[in-house]
Amino acid sequence: MRCIVTLGMTALGLMLWQPSIASAQMKAEEVPKEAHEEAQRSLAALREIVKPETYKRLGFQSVEESSHATLEKPMRVLMVRLDRLREYRPGTKIGEMLEDTHEVRYPVSVDGQVRTSVVMRETDGKWQVARFGRPALTQRLTEIARKHGGMDRAESEKLFEVEIPALSLYFVGRGDESHLRLTSTADDSRFNLRQGEELDAQQLFTKIAPYARDLKTGPRLSD
Repeated sequence: MRCIVTLGMTALGLMLWQPSIASAQMKAEEVPKEAHEEAQRSLAALREIVKPETYKRLGFQSVEESSHATLEKPMRVLMVRLDRLREYRPGTKIGEMLEDTHEVRYPVSVDGQVRTSVVMRETDGKWQVARFGRPALTQRLTEIARKHGGMDRAESEKLFEVEIPALSLYFVGRGDESHLRLTSTADDSRFNLRQGEELDAQQLFTKIAPYARDLKTGPRLSD
């Protein structure tokens, strides 16, 4: 079951927030010291919400586990918006597709085993906790990142997360705007994706753009 705890966010803030176009190459060491420091402090807030009724949904195996949870190497979070995906055509520059969400995901682990995540967001130059949770997604992201890291340490420092929220797609990205590769975090029969499969970003966007153009959005009737 997915569990997300969101802090300090308002609907108005989300409407006004406009992320800038991102560079595809983001290194972990580029995450500012202030983000690291605030993320460390956020562990105390996380422990406060780990209760008998919430620990499983947050990804922990017991309430006590949270008392010795630690942060792992963060990944910046980039996003592909639905409107940009609908406009995509082969040859579109990757830099025009990716946006910086101004967020960084820190996996939270216990004895080396990933349990959940802390997502930090930069707003007006200050870093603060945006949300906790997404244990299953964080575990898959970390598993892929560790595999890349095992192959090449230099490559592991260039990894970042790429989200396509409208299609519920999440990838680990590496490379730059001239050659970006994305590794799927899950199987997806809609696009014939396999978990752990690495694809060229141009090929991926070419495959999914028609689906995005046909996707129905807007208000829905419900019972």
